[in-house]
Amino acid sequence: MAALETTIQRAGATGNIKATREDWLKLALETLISDGVERVRVLTLGQKLDVSRSSFYWYFKSRQDLLDQLLDYWRQTNTRFIVERARRPSATVIRGVMSIFECWVDERLFDPQLDFAVRAWA
Repeated sequence: MAALETTIQRAGATGNIKATREDWLKLALETLISDGVERVRVLTLGQKLDVSRSSFYWYFKSRQDLLDQLLDYWRQTNTRFIVERARRPSATVIRGVMSIFECWVDERLFDPQLDFAVRAWA
């Protein structure tokens, strides 16, 4: 995710709105980036989404399941593009390195804030 939105947007926000799995994941990612993994808590996220904590368990087995999915998202975004570019054939070492550098200049391929957050978590 190149630039995370700061608010959760849901179309047609009227009446009793339930948060989707994507809402939970998006807010968890935002919280991980802004506040660190220790602040990614089910109760806190539920309060921010204005839903009961039980709605979380409809989509996730546990907090650890959510954290595992955040790591999977990181692998599928930041890490995947670096690995893909490292595997590209290139005529020279310089061209090979330049392929990898593409990731750090294109935030669609690599989100530095997410990467810093995951590394701080590690």
